[in-house]
Amino acid sequence: MQLTPKRSREAGPLAALTHGAMGALVDTYSPQVHEYCRKFAKDGDELDDLTQATWVRAWEARAQYRGNGSLAGWLMRIARTVCLRFAAEQRRYSVIITIAAEEPP
Repeated sequence: MQLTPKRSREAGPLAALTHGAMGALVDTYSPQVHEYCRKFAKDGDELDDLTQATWVRAWEARAQYRGNGSLAGWLMRIARTVCLRFAAEQRRYSVIITIAAEEPP
């Protein structure tokens, strides 16, 4: 008896997505992605970087989208992962800078 479903090795519905079609997704969902990333950014440059990183990751992972949930939900999960990794990096660099500032010359 199998308790967990097998993951299909078949490509998801976005696997054959063209650059033009991706552009349409960006146009449609950018406001949501942008607003989510705003919570993690200190300024406009960071916001742009997080938003762009989300779309790059979505493009790279497009074959993994299976269509089981909403496309918006899938994109928001990607944005969350990108933003949380960014926040973790920022904390790590903050600790390094603090330690370096406390060391005697």
